Amino acid sequence: MNFAIVFQETLSTIIRIKLKMISELFVENKKAPQKTNIYISKSYYYWQIALAIFWITVGVYFLFAVHWIIGVVVILYMLLTMRGIPGYLKLAKENSIQIELSDKGIALEGRKAISWEAISKDQIINEANYASPWNADEYLTFTARSKEFKIFLNHLDTNSSRIEYLLKIYRKRSEKN
Repeated sequence: MNFAIVFQETLSTIIRIKLKMISELFVENKKAPQKTNIYISKSYYYWQIALAIFWITVGVYFLFAVHWIIGVVVILYMLLTMRGIPGYLKLAKENSIQIELSDKGIALEGRKAISWEAISKDQIINEANYASPWNADEYLTFTARSKEFKIFLNHLDTNSSRIEYLLKIYRKRSEKN
């Protein structure tokens, strides 16, 4: 028996099994809600405020207990970066829906839903964040009505894997209707 033929048959069998598993994975998830609302992550912004307060405390400690120059540098740096604190407080208190996913389509920040028929090339992409090497910027991108959308996901209360999973479920539900 020829090794190449056996290998090809085995490979085609494996591919068929994997394709069947993938198709069964998104048959229908009855536990997924009819509509999913995604909000801004309040905890992210409260942590930013807590870190700013922590570093100012460290700066005051260095100012009086260790070396005053280091303390002055830390405090000045934090005062420069604290310009964002009022914006963080505003965002943390905001309770509006950023993304709404359903079998009707995707609605962004209070706008009318864009139907699944009009949406194409929907995907989650990761872009390198050169400011922090251990973190990537995640985006939901799609095209609708010849317009490209790119929504930043990192500061939302749902992770990108869950959003990607929900996109597949709602698109399948839309195709069934």
